Amino acid sequence: MAPSPIRLCCLPAGLATLDRLQAELLVLLPFEEDRPLQGTAGLCDWRLNGRINRLVEQGWYRPSREQALLMDSAGRIPTSRVLVLGMGKRAALDAQSYRRRISCLAGILGKLRYSSVALELPDLAQGPMETPQLQRALFELVANHLPGARLFLLCPYPRAAEFAKEVAGDMDQVVVEERGAQGMALW
Repeated sequence: MAPSPIRLCCLPAGLATLDRLQAELLVLLPFEEDRPLQGTAGLCDWRLNGRINRLVEQGWYRPSREQALLMDSAGRIPTSRVLVLGMGKRAALDAQSYRRRISCLAGILGKLRYSSVALELPDLAQGPMETPQLQRALFELVANHLPGARLFLLCPYPRAAEFAKEVAGDMDQVVVEERGAQGMALW
């Protein structure tokens, strides 16, 4: 029996999207040197009253390549849980280490078994790597561990809808969902 298709929707990263997410888990992928946190991670931390940054400052968590943090959102954002998986240092990230991090993320998501996940796409445009191929690798690994799930990709790129189709490509087990009038997926 073929696995259920994953339903994919790319949404523009931003506060309006974060405040209306319809997912059980939000995954953040910050770089170690991002202080304060940037992008969706920064917005989420703001909504959580600086909780992630405090954990970093107090030494309880470090967004290095070895650490993941799963925390309750305390009702401050629509998702019930937040997973923070550090990407390590931006300058040290190459295609091979990126794939290792994403493989680790896929394994974690496979064990957690959430049916709806919002995933912050890291902004790789500032680094030395080719973004589309690596983001596709991220999506393929994650999709293989979340059969039948809803996956929201929080996209730092201006053309989120086109990016969804590019990332999904010709994968049979993916249904690309369009955004509704309010910017959220229709399901």
